[in-house]
Amino acid sequence: MRDSILLTKGFWLGSAYAVRKEAISLETFEMVLAQQPPPKLTYLEGHRWRDTLDNVLAPFIVASNANFKVGFVNEVLFKHREHGNNSCNSTGSLEMILHTAESWQSVHDTAYHLIAHFLTDKNIERRYTNMHDEMELLKFQFTGKKLKAIGKFISVSPFLFKEKKIARQFARLLAITFLGPESFIRWRIQRNSKSDC
Repeated sequence: MRDSILLTKGFWLGSAYAVRKEAISLETFEMVLAQQPPPKLTYLEGHRWRDTLDNVLAPFIVASNANFKVGFVNEVLFKHREHGNNSCNSTGSLEMILHTAESWQSVHDTAYHLIAHFLTDKNIERRYTNMHDEMELLKFQFTGKKLKAIGKFISVSPFLFKEKKIARQFARLLAITFLGPESFIRWRIQRNSKSDC
Protein backbone atom coordinates (compact mmCIF):
# COMPACT_ATOMS: atom_id res chain seq x y z
CA MET A 1 0.00 0.00 0.00
CA ARG A 2 2.91 2.35 0.76
CA ASP A 3 4.28 1.96 -2.78
CA SER A 4 0.80 2.42 -4.27
CA ILE A 5 0.46 5.76 -2.50
CA LEU A 6 3.95 6.96 -3.43
CA LEU A 7 3.54 5.87 -7.06
CA THR A 8 -0.18 6.78 -7.32
CA LYS A 9 -0.77 3.31 -8.63
CA GLY A 10 -3.38 0.67 -8.00
CA PHE A 11 -6.13 2.63 -6.29
CA TRP A 12 -7.40 6.14 -5.75
CA LEU A 13 -7.25 7.55 -2.22
CA GLY A 14 -9.14 10.75 -2.88
CA SER A 15 -10.00 12.24 0.49
CA ALA A 16 -10.99 8.88 1.99
CA TYR A 17 -8.10 8.45 4.39
CA ALA A 18 -7.41 9.16 8.01
CA VAL A 19 -4.07 10.02 9.56
CA ARG A 20 -2.75 10.69 13.03
CA LYS A 21 -2.01 14.35 13.69
CA GLU A 22 1.61 13.63 14.67
CA ALA A 23 2.25 12.11 11.23
CA ILE A 24 1.92 15.49 9.51
CA SER A 25 4.74 17.99 9.83
CA LEU A 26 2.84 21.05 8.61
CA GLU A 27 5.96 23.24 8.77
CA THR A 28 7.84 20.92 6.42
CA PHE A 29 4.81 20.46 4.18
CA GLU A 30 4.32 24.22 3.82
CA MET A 31 8.06 24.82 3.36
CA VAL A 32 8.32 22.31 0.49
CA LEU A 33 5.12 23.66 -1.09
CA ALA A 34 6.53 27.21 -0.88
CA GLN A 35 9.63 26.10 -2.84
CA GLN A 36 7.43 25.17 -5.81
CA PRO A 37 5.81 27.44 -8.36
CA PRO A 38 2.32 28.40 -7.22
CA PRO A 39 0.47 25.11 -7.48
CA LYS A 40 -2.52 24.61 -9.71
CA LEU A 41 -3.77 21.72 -7.65
CA THR A 42 -7.42 22.17 -8.46
CA TYR A 43 -9.20 20.10 -11.06
CA LEU A 44 -12.25 22.36 -10.95
CA GLU A 45 -12.06 25.87 -12.29
CA GLY A 46 -12.84 28.44 -9.64
CA HIS A 47 -11.78 26.25 -6.73
CA ARG A 48 -8.80 27.09 -4.54
CA TRP A 49 -5.65 24.99 -4.87
CA ARG A 50 -5.97 23.89 -1.25
CA ASP A 51 -9.28 22.23 -2.14
CA THR A 52 -7.34 19.37 -3.70
CA LEU A 53 -4.41 19.06 -1.32
CA ASP A 54 -5.62 15.54 -0.57
CA ASN A 55 -3.91 14.57 -3.84
CA VAL A 56 -0.47 15.48 -2.50
CA LEU A 57 -0.88 15.09 1.24
CA ALA A 58 -0.92 11.27 1.34
CA PRO A 59 2.35 10.87 -0.63
CA PHE A 60 3.95 13.50 1.64
CA ILE A 61 2.79 11.69 4.80
CA VAL A 62 4.02 8.30 3.58
CA ALA A 63 7.38 9.66 2.39
CA SER A 64 7.99 11.65 5.58
CA ASN A 65 7.10 8.76 7.91
CA ALA A 66 9.08 5.79 6.67
CA ASN A 67 8.48 3.78 9.86
CA PHE A 68 4.74 4.41 10.17
CA LYS A 69 2.19 1.73 9.36
CA VAL A 70 -0.10 2.23 6.36
CA GLY A 71 -3.22 0.10 6.13
CA PHE A 72 -6.64 -0.37 4.60
CA VAL A 73 -9.95 -0.52 6.48
CA ASN A 74 -12.33 -2.71 4.50
CA GLU A 75 -15.52 -1.08 5.78
CA VAL A 76 -17.94 1.47 4.37
CA LEU A 77 -17.36 4.50 6.59
CA PHE A 78 -19.11 7.16 4.50
CA LYS A 79 -21.04 7.52 1.25
CA HIS A 80 -19.55 9.00 -1.90
CA ARG A 81 -21.68 11.07 -4.22
CA GLU A 82 -20.64 11.31 -7.85
CA HIS A 83 -21.74 14.33 -9.82
CA GLY A 84 -20.66 16.19 -12.95
CA ASN A 85 -17.92 18.15 -11.20
CA ASN A 86 -16.22 15.21 -9.50
CA SER A 87 -16.44 12.69 -12.30
CA CYS A 88 -13.59 12.17 -14.73
CA ASN A 89 -16.14 11.17 -17.36
CA SER A 90 -17.63 14.62 -17.56
CA THR A 91 -16.07 16.22 -20.62
CA GLY A 92 -17.48 19.69 -20.99
CA SER A 93 -15.19 21.68 -23.20
CA LEU A 94 -11.75 21.97 -24.70
CA GLU A 95 -10.85 24.57 -22.07
CA MET A 96 -11.88 22.22 -19.26
CA ILE A 97 -9.82 19.35 -20.69
CA LEU A 98 -6.73 21.55 -20.99
CA HIS A 99 -7.28 23.01 -17.52
CA THR A 100 -7.62 19.51 -16.06
CA ALA A 101 -4.45 18.29 -17.81
CA GLU A 102 -2.48 21.27 -16.53
CA SER A 103 -3.88 20.79 -13.03
CA TRP A 104 -2.90 17.12 -12.98
CA GLN A 105 0.60 18.04 -14.11
CA SER A 106 0.80 20.43 -11.18
CA VAL A 107 -0.53 17.77 -8.81
CA HIS A 108 2.03 15.23 -10.00
CA ASP A 109 4.92 17.72 -9.97
CA THR A 110 4.05 18.92 -6.46
CA ALA A 111 3.57 15.38 -5.12
CA TYR A 112 6.93 14.36 -6.55
CA HIS A 113 8.74 17.31 -4.93
CA LEU A 114 7.10 16.53 -1.59
CA ILE A 115 8.25 12.90 -1.87
CA ALA A 116 11.74 13.79 -3.14
CA HIS A 117 12.29 15.98 -0.07
CA PHE A 118 12.52 12.70 1.90
CA LEU A 119 13.22 9.94 -0.62
CA THR A 120 15.54 9.59 -3.58
CA ASP A 121 14.21 6.86 -5.81
CA LYS A 122 14.70 6.62 -9.58
CA ASN A 123 11.51 4.54 -9.99
CA ILE A 124 9.43 7.23 -8.31
CA GLU A 125 11.12 9.97 -10.35
CA ARG A 126 10.54 8.04 -13.59
CA ARG A 127 6.88 7.39 -12.79
CA TYR A 128 6.12 11.05 -12.05
CA THR A 129 8.00 12.13 -15.17
CA ASN A 130 5.92 9.69 -17.22
CA MET A 131 2.66 10.90 -15.68
CA HIS A 132 3.69 14.50 -16.44
CA ASP A 133 4.48 13.50 -20.04
CA GLU A 134 1.14 11.70 -20.40
CA MET A 135 -0.64 14.96 -19.56
CA GLU A 136 1.67 16.81 -21.96
CA LEU A 137 0.58 14.36 -24.68
CA LEU A 138 -3.05 15.19 -23.89
CA LYS A 139 -2.33 18.93 -24.12
CA PHE A 140 -0.55 18.53 -27.48
CA GLN A 141 -3.46 16.50 -28.84
CA PHE A 142 -6.15 18.95 -27.77
CA THR A 143 -4.23 22.05 -28.90
CA GLY A 144 -3.80 20.63 -32.41
CA LYS A 145 -0.01 20.19 -32.19
CA LYS A 146 -0.10 16.98 -34.21
CA LEU A 147 3.63 16.42 -34.76
CA LYS A 148 4.45 17.15 -31.12
CA ALA A 149 1.62 14.83 -30.06
CA ILE A 150 2.97 12.01 -32.25
CA GLY A 151 6.52 12.55 -30.93
CA LYS A 152 5.32 12.61 -27.32
CA PHE A 153 3.19 9.49 -27.91
CA ILE A 154 6.25 7.65 -29.21
CA SER A 155 8.42 8.75 -26.28
CA VAL A 156 5.81 7.88 -23.64
CA SER A 157 4.59 4.66 -25.33
CA PRO A 158 6.71 2.30 -23.14
CA PHE A 159 4.98 3.77 -20.07
CA LEU A 160 1.54 3.59 -21.73
CA PHE A 161 2.18 -0.02 -22.72
CA LYS A 162 3.22 -0.93 -19.19
CA GLU A 163 0.11 0.81 -17.79
CA LYS A 164 -2.10 -0.96 -20.37
CA LYS A 165 -3.22 2.39 -21.79
CA ILE A 166 -1.49 2.21 -25.16
CA ALA A 167 -4.49 1.07 -27.24
CA ARG A 168 -6.84 3.70 -25.82
CA GLN A 169 -4.25 6.47 -26.13
CA PHE A 170 -3.41 5.44 -29.70
CA ALA A 171 -7.10 5.42 -30.65
CA ARG A 172 -7.54 8.89 -29.14
CA LEU A 173 -4.43 10.16 -30.95
CA LEU A 174 -5.81 8.91 -34.28
CA ALA A 175 -9.32 10.23 -33.63
CA ILE A 176 -8.15 13.71 -32.60
CA THR A 177 -5.64 13.87 -35.46
CA PHE A 178 -8.32 13.13 -38.06
CA LEU A 179 -11.42 14.69 -36.46
CA GLY A 180 -9.80 17.62 -34.70
CA PRO A 181 -10.13 18.38 -30.97
CA GLU A 182 -13.58 20.06 -31.02
CA SER A 183 -15.19 17.37 -33.21
CA PHE A 184 -13.66 14.63 -31.06
CA ILE A 185 -15.11 16.23 -27.91
CA ARG A 186 -18.57 16.50 -29.50
CA TRP A 187 -18.38 12.86 -30.63
CA ARG A 188 -17.28 11.71 -27.17
CA ILE A 189 -20.04 13.66 -25.40
CA GLN A 190 -22.59 12.25 -27.81
CA ARG A 191 -21.32 8.71 -27.33
CA ASN A 192 -21.29 9.05 -23.52
CA SER A 193 -24.83 10.47 -23.45
CA LYS A 194 -26.11 7.48 -25.44
CA SER A 195 -24.45 5.01 -23.06
CA ASP A 196 -25.92 6.83 -20.01
CA CYS A 197 -29.50 6.30 -21.22
